[in-house]
Amino acid sequence: MVQVRGKGAMKDINFVARIYDNSVAKDKETGKVAAVYTQFSMDHRDPRGPEQTNLNCKTERIEGPDGKVAYNNKERMSPKQIEAIEAIGSVADLKTREGETVGKIVTFKADGMSNRQRNGILPDTRTLKAPEFEAYTDILDDQIKSQNEAKAAAAAAKEAEAAAPEAAAPEATAEADAKKPAAKKAPAKRRPAAKTKAAKETAEVQAEAEELSPVG
Repeated sequence: MVQVRGKGAMKDINFVARIYDNSVAKDKETGKVAAVYTQFSMDHRDPRGPEQTNLNCKTERIEGPDGKVAYNNKERMSPKQIEAIEAIGSVADLKTREGETVGKIVTFKADGMSNRQRNGILPDTRTLKAPEFEAYTDILDDQIKSQNEAKAAAAAAKEAEAAAPEAAAPEATAEADAKKPAAKKAPAKRRPAAKTKAAKETAEVQAEAEELSPVG
């Protein structure tokens, strides 16, 4: 699911709506369309788009009775809301790979708001504006391409971050060694001062005197 955070992050989002002709709910009594299930995503050309690894505005994980997992990306919208989006937006045919037209692609701008289930973002149709970018049939291919590029960039950044501490380790060790205080040198032993020549002669005279002294 698309990630937008911070002050003003939900302001003036460029949306892409996929409106399928058969993705509707009808009133049982009147037979009229009561709800239109629409898939919204952020336009990859929006300034916030290139960093998004998932441009879908809603990704609801659903596990079936058989244990198989599916994902619901659609929001329930009223017919009036869809009419307002189509009226202000840029419209192109939504086609299958085989070229069959199955609905409409509409680009438009609006503020984002949290949905009721708090598991997605939907456009606030009270703030609808003309789109910055035109709709075109192959836009879904470019949406997927943008997501894949964002995933590759995120993976590369993660690898670089993991490698950074290893590269910094030798530098840190060298820096730590440089900061270690130098080892103190042991004080040099002081040698006794050499006897002067005069002192030596005096000692010799005293020794001779003692030898010459009469014994009592």
